[in-house]
Order: sequence, then C-alpha cells, then structure tokens
Amino acid sequence: MLSSAEEIRPNTDFQNGKAYKISKDNIYRNKISKDGMGSDNPAIIIIEGSWEPNGNNMTVERGFEFYVIDGGEIVIPDEHTFTLVQSSRFIVYAGGTIKGNDIELTNASGGSYNYNAGTMEIDDFHVSQGGAFYNCGTVRVDEMNFDSGCKFINQGKAYIGKTDSNITIDNGCYLYAEEFVGTLNMGDTSSAEIEDFGDHSNNYNTQITMGDNSMITVLDEAELSQAQFMGPNNEYALVKINKIEDIGNFSSQGNIHYEVKEIDDDITEDIWWEAKFLDAIKNTEGTISKWGESPITIPAGDCTGEGNTPDESGSETPTDPVSYTYVFEDNFPLVGDYDFNDVVLDVETYYHREKKTNHIKRIQLDVTLAAAGASKPLGVGLRITGINKSDIREVKTGGDDSRFQESFNSSYNKFRYNNVTYMEDSDPSVVIPIAGEVHNVFGVEPGEMVNTGIGVTAKEYTYEVIIELTDQTRTEPLFSKDNLDFFICYQYKSMEQRMEVHLYEFWGYGATAAGTIQQENLDLAGNNTWAICVPYGFRYPKETINVSRTDIPEASAYPEFIYWAQDRTQYTEWYEHPVEENVYR
Repeated sequence: MLSSAEEIRPNTDFQNGKAYKISKDNIYRNKISKDGMGSDNPAIIIIEGSWEPNGNNMTVERGFEFYVIDGGEIVIPDEHTFTLVQSSRFIVYAGGTIKGNDIELTNASGGSYNYNAGTMEIDDFHVSQGGAFYNCGTVRVDEMNFDSGCKFINQGKAYIGKTDSNITIDNGCYLYAEEFVGTLNMGDTSSAEIEDFGDHSNNYNTQITMGDNSMITVLDEAELSQAQFMGPNNEYALVKINKIEDIGNFSSQGNIHYEVKEIDDDITEDIWWEAKFLDAIKNTEGTISKWGESPITIPAGDCTGEGNTPDESGSETPTDPVSYTYVFEDNFPLVGDYDFNDVVLDVETYYHREKKTNHIKRIQLDVTLAAAGASKPLGVGLRITGINKSDIREVKTGGDDSRFQESFNSSYNKFRYNNVTYMEDSDPSVVIPIAGEVHNVFGVEPGEMVNTGIGVTAKEYTYEVIIELTDQTRTEPLFSKDNLDFFICYQYKSMEQRMEVHLYEFWGYGATAAGTIQQENLDLAGNNTWAICVPYGFRYPKETINVSRTDIPEASAYPEFIYWAQDRTQYTEWYEHPVEENVYR
C-alpha cells in the first residue's frame, strides 16, 4: 500500500478508497480533509514523514483513516486541536508518534476503534458519543476527558494527569494518574499508581473492579467517601494507600488486601472510624495489614513494576558478619622492611537471607581501607575464585564508594575498571577493582604514610560491594573467605602488565588477566609470603617494624610469625602474641 500511495500535496483532491502518504523525511504543513467524503471505504493517509500543520485547521471531516507508521509523526501545534469527525480515525503503529496539543474524537469515530502501539504525548484527549480507544504502546496525556459510554482500554503504559468522572478505564498493564475519578477495571496482574484518588467534592462515585493479583497504590491521598471496590472471587488483589483523607460511604467486596500507612487526623478523632472501615469489608474476604505485610506476592514485571513481596516472606536479614583483616607487603619477592602495613584491609562479609526461605539473595563485602604504608603507588583488587560472572546478576556499591571509584581516575591506576558493572573488563574471571591507588582514597599523595605510626593519621574509609546473585534460591553461600583473593598491584619498571601480590593460598591461580606474578618470583619466594589473612582487627606492625625477627625477637612485631610462615601447622595463634610497643591500633 505504501509504495502505491500518492504523495500528499497542497492541491491533493482526496477520494474514497485511495491511499495517500507523507513519505519519510518529508514534512507536510497543510490541511488534510475534504467535505462530502463517505464513511465507507475511507481515504487512507499513511504518515512515514511528518504532518506539522502550521496554524492550519486540523479538523478532519468523515471518511479518513490516518496510519502513523514507524518513524512517522503528527505534530499538533499549540492552541490547536486534532479533531476527527464522525467515522474518521487514527492508528499509530510501533515507532509512530502523535504529540502536541489536543485530540478530539467528536463521534468516537462512528464506533470504530482508534489505536496506539507507538507513542502519544498530548495535552488533552476528548472522546464523545461512545466508542473505545486502545493503547498497547505509551500514552502521556495531561487531561483525559471521555464522555459517558466512552472507554480507554490500556494494554501498555499510560501516564495521565487528570481524568473526569465519566471515564471508564480498562487497565490491563500499567497506569499512572495524578488525579483519578471515574471507573477503573483492573485486569489480572496489572497495576496502577495514583497520586490523588477520589473526588474531594464527594459528588462522584469512584468504582474500582480488581482482577487476580492486581495492585493499586495510592501514592498521596485517598478520598474513599464514595469509593466502591470490588475484588476477585478466587485470588486476591492489593490496595496500598499512603493516607486516607475520608472514609464516608466507602464499600468493599471480594478478596482485597488493604495496606494503610496513615489516616487523616480528622478521621481518627471519630472514635467510630475503625468500625466504619471494618464494616466496609465485613462479610468479605478482605483484610487490613500493616504497611508491607499483606500476604500477597505479585511478581515484578513490565505491568507490575516492582510488584509486591510481603515482609513476612520477602524481607531480608543480614547474617552476622564473617570478618577478617588482610595485610600486604609490597616488595615481592624481596623482603624489604617486611612490616605488612603497605596496605591493610578490614573485610566483613554479610549474607543477606530471605527470612522465610533462608535463601541467600545477595552477598555484601564491606572493605575498609585501614592503612597505607607504602612508599609507592598501590592499587587493590579482589578476584573471587570458583565462580563465574554469570553467577552474578548485578554488582552495586555503597559506603564511601565515591572516594574509591575516583581513585580509578589516577594516573597510577592499573585496572580496566568498568563503572557500570564495577568489575574489570576483558577478564573472564570475576575481578572487582577496589582502589585504583590507595593513597588517593585517603586524600594524600603516593608515598605519604597513613595510619602506620609515621606520617598522617586519617579516617578509615569503607567500600561496600553488594553482589546480587543470579540464583536466588541458594541456602549455601556461593563463595566464602576461601574464595576471596584480595591482592595489591603496582607498576613494575616499564612492564605493560601490573605486578600483583596475592595471598600464598592463591598462588596456584596465577595472576589475573591484566596482571603478572612471574613464576620465577614464586620460585624465589619459597614458603615466604607477602600477604596474609588474619582475624579481624589485627594489630599490624608499625612503620619499619619487621613482622618477625629471630635475631632480636623483641624488635619485631610478632616473634612467632616466622615459625608459622615456615610451617603453617605450628604457632597457629602467633597473632595473639604481639610485642605491644611495635604494633599499631
């Protein structure tokens, strides 16, 4: 039809049964109409370009059908109305748009439907004398003024500023209204969010019929004085009301759970107000619940938004944290001062479980940077071994995250940091950068000692890493301390790859994709270590104090450490026996 349609020009003589078009990239600014057209076999107007009448009358007499196809648009000028008389109608296809001032269907297109599968953004929409308007796309209307007998059928998303009392809305998906009066029929698993519900003058009834697992949320105030609610007979529906302003002759039937956050003071002064509300739902299957505790689960989706998960079954509680401290020495594979305060991390792991099922929904790692005793720039990362990226639905961050994330802008940063996934790009493993440069997090220059007994004393900062799991039904943790491969890294000479220092327990995994540990370094290191995991709050050595010495034990921080490092079955509680004057915190 499009290829054979005649291009519209200012002198086009429209005829019944013929097809006309505004081609792609063309803009037509004149009137489209003709008196005397028949209602049967209408003229078809296909809009692939743009119809933008420049001050011309937009009244279309009977006998026209407008098809706004992908890429096409009708632009209604300010203070003008796109008026379709009698049988004339419009259909907006996916990708098509009508926008601008007002639309009026004077005779509801003679009973034929008007349809939107694209986008409509207009000021006022007026339909008279019966008929229906269907939406399965997106509609945004400041005011929807439908005469009695006219119906708005929504299977998409509708955003309405205000309705009048005559309107009937059949909502099968998502509806938002700033002010609603009228009749609202909610389909199964549909939702509506309404700022102000009901009529303040109490002159009109607001009638609501709710389908199975449908949900209405009154975001601000509800005038229930003339409101009538009808719930389903088998399943339940949910009505959440932020504040009730009036109860009056409110009535309810069927299976509806009500949640009410607040009651107006004028209502609560009436000692019978509770009796009135209860009287409205007696002899029904309705219930009143505390906010968030109605026992109905409505799945999240395009039509239901976040849905509803009752607190009883869906709220999460974090377990007591599993806490450890990680300390690092940066001179790998050389000993250096071996004071294990070049980077100090206090790490707490929380498992957020669903109360009723005990399912682990997310795992939270609170990584606190406690000290930076290095004389060179250092970064910090976390590789989680034994899991895949597909095991993670999403990573979020919190706490002092901005300080840590800003450090990835440092010229010393060696991570390929992705600020959307919060993971490292181009690594098939799960690698989460923690700090691009640790001194930057503290707000000092590299080389400045922080919280080591020499240099500055600074506040500690915490990076919260919240890992939402793909599998939301696990009761056993996806990973534990034994999978947390915290490491430090730095630029070594002119090497392209970063030099990485990992815990001894993770040497077998090698470096991350963007790093190196150089196998000859591991061979040289033997049983020595440059990173250790110890109980939370470990009192690490002060600056330049060797962690352990055999020649002068009292000059070190932990004399027993060296024996544990040589044989980890011996002196396993070495960290409980420090030389007090040689440790920090």
